[in-house]
Amino acid sequence: MRPSQDPIPELKAQAARALCDALKPWNRDGAAALLGTDRFRIADIRSGRLERFSLVMLVRYLARVHMRVELSISRVPRPYARE
Repeated sequence: MRPSQDPIPELKAQAARALCDALKPWNRDGAAALLGTDRFRIADIRSGRLERFSLVMLVRYLARVHMRVELSISRVPRPYARE
């Protein structure tokens, strides 16, 4: 990832993948009840339509299925400047 790119879409995608894995045993109605949302939102997550979800909401959903989210921060190496 380039430093100028927005990291939020990739973080949302990672959260959604983890959530989908946790919800595999559940159908849409069961997963919706577990997360406190509706079946259409579950369908959106499972199909990767994440525009309507904030990263905060996805993290809260992960917590509801007993998953811990950790954020790792590191410096991106800067390319050498050309002279």
